Amino acid sequence: MSGRTTKLGGVFGVALLALAALSATGCPGDDDKDSDGGTGNGGFPGLGNLAEQCGLSCPKPGEGVASGNASISGYAAIDGFFRSVVNFNTVSAGVSADIDAELSGIQSLFRITDAELSGKTLGAAITAKLQADYKASVVVNTQPAKCSVDARIAAEVTADCQASASCEVDRGNVSFQCMGTCNVDASVTGTCEANAVARCKVTGPSVACEGSCSGSCSVMAPTVSCAGSCKGTCSAGCSASGDANGDGVTAEGECVGSCSGMCTGSCEVSGMAAASCKGQCNGSCEYTRPSGMCEVGAEVSCDLNAMASASCKGRCDGTFEPPTATCDASASCQASAKAEARFQVQCTPPSVEVKVVAQAGGAAQVQVNFLIDQLKARLPRLSAAQARAKFAADAGAELSATGSAAVQGTATAVVKGQVDFITGAKITACVPNQIGEAKTVITTASAELKKRTDSAASVASAFSMVM
Repeated sequence: MSGRTTKLGGVFGVALLALAALSATGCPGDDDKDSDGGTGNGGFPGLGNLAEQCGLSCPKPGEGVASGNASISGYAAIDGFFRSVVNFNTVSAGVSADIDAELSGIQSLFRITDAELSGKTLGAAITAKLQADYKASVVVNTQPAKCSVDARIAAEVTADCQASASCEVDRGNVSFQCMGTCNVDASVTGTCEANAVARCKVTGPSVACEGSCSGSCSVMAPTVSCAGSCKGTCSAGCSASGDANGDGVTAEGECVGSCSGMCTGSCEVSGMAAASCKGQCNGSCEYTRPSGMCEVGAEVSCDLNAMASASCKGRCDGTFEPPTATCDASASCQASAKAEARFQVQCTPPSVEVKVVAQAGGAAQVQVNFLIDQLKARLPRLSAAQARAKFAADAGAELSATGSAAVQGTATAVVKGQVDFITGAKITACVPNQIGEAKTVITTASAELKKRTDSAASVASAFSMVM
């Protein structure tokens, strides 16, 4: 880096000579006085207001990236990095607010005061409250939120950035490499690459299903193991209200409620119990096809986990790499583009099943039921926000780690004469300080985001919940 800095210093000197030559024509002004009273102009002392009129000035401390200003050098390959840092600050603040909203709602739901939180996590306070007030403990069964990144954004942003930096870019080939699951665009054929497992999804009021059902699953068989609503004879554990005996069994001996044993007749399950379905699914049924092809009309996702990577033109659930180009700006373009794609991640809240392990009777039961209903609404949203937070945090960490690489890539471009003198001078004088400011922005925003994610994790732990 020191060698490049020396060369850049030479370029900067040449740029000053070029500015002096421009003073009589392109950038006229009062060359005898600095616009700020002789104390120097925007990081370019001695140039008077000539520097300002030529657009050659650096942001003052705190007025650059920290205040949302990403126009630092006029060179897309590095200003794209600063723009991503600004966006990271905005996105992380938004995700933090979403987590705060759910955590505050849950705290209010359990009537936990700030004083009760002193010295303990929200999760620990909830556990104590459940035991003290309701003699109850709650377990939440769920899967993590499903998230996918439209990495086409990264591919397109990378191509734009590389093109503006005079890289050779093939606009007709903007696919990216996906290491995970590629969700195929509906406009293209519903098939996957060779060796990739196709995950198919069909939706309807009643579709034949042998897979995972998001909704309710109805099974018609002489005798089946039923962990749901049985319409027939239940071997054990039938319970419901509305029949003469109050035990869920009619006078004819048929179960009209939930059955935890074997059901002779029709069994209908929902929620987590419908995850494995062999029958009619009222909702969305997901199944796999090793052949790589799904039925007509099905949504298709290609499971690429068994492959090193594969070309993808859809949404990627997993890690991904934008297209590369052989040029100095490629690395910094990729870094900012990957961050931008992660900022726009879409996370689907999971379905949850809330169980009360132990509980008090009477009035406490009514309150516990209310808590369960509220948790069923809030916990999925909290899980989705927590998942988005992870994508944002990963983007911030990568931006921070590649900051110096972005500077070095731009420096190489300047040395090779790929930018004009004025841009080269701005890069030399303005970028180093803004790189430091950018890292401070990332560090501060990341710390605030971590406070929220840690608190959300404590809540998940209180409910033995996977998040």
